[in-house]
Formats: sequence, C-alpha cells, structure tokens
Amino acid sequence: MMKRYPWNLFGEISAIPYLGTHSLLESLMADPEICGRLVNGSDYSAPAIPAIDPTERLLCAGYFSDEGTRDKQLARKRMNALREIRRYNPLLFDFVLKRTLRLKGRKLPRFVFQGISSKLKLIEGAKPRTSR
Repeated sequence: MMKRYPWNLFGEISAIPYLGTHSLLESLMADPEICGRLVNGSDYSAPAIPAIDPTERLLCAGYFSDEGTRDKQLARKRMNALREIRRYNPLLFDFVLKRTLRLKGRKLPRFVFQGISSKLKLIEGAKPRTSR
C-alpha cells in the first residue's frame, strides 16, 4: 500500500521487536521509500509485561551485534543494559531497544524516531503539485 499511496501513508514499528517479525523489519529497512515513512510507536503496555521480554530472542538472532564483529560480550552487555532500563522505565526501554537494534549491522534511521509532523513537512515539500 505504501507504493500505492506514496504521500499520505505511514507505518509504525511499535510491535515489531516483540512479535518476532524481524524479517518484516528487515524488508522495511531495505526499501528507502518505505523506511522514510516509518515512525516509532510504543505499543504500551507490552514493554511492561515481563512475559513479552524480547531481549533474549533478539540477542540470539544477532540483533544486538554490530556487523562483522563476533563480540558476543558487547551484545550481551547491550541486552543486560536494556533489561536494567526495563526494570525502571518500560517505555524508555521500548525506545532504547529500537534504537539499539542492529539489522545486518544497520540501525533504524534517526528520522524514524522524529515526530510525524516533521515528516509531513518534508513530504509536503517533495509532493508533486496537482492542477486544480
């Protein structure tokens, strides 16, 4: 649908780390046109539910590792830091988790975490003019 509606359709990433849909996030990130229209969402209260902790699964899948490195200690330190944040502030955990994810060594672009209003301004400036 994003290809069909390039100027007014956005997607959010709230549940992607929690549902095991990492391949979906990977395909979204691979397409710059789509990735530019992704926004962060919290899906709160999911980050606060202990049974939905995705950190071990993400660690095992390599989503805390930098590309080309075999430093499993650093990835485990990232996971432990995330778990510590979660103990005190689940919403902050959700945000930091998504900023920490590495997909084939790439992180989600900074603009995914900017407000939708700044994206709309950018898109409005690039939108083709229609005749009235």
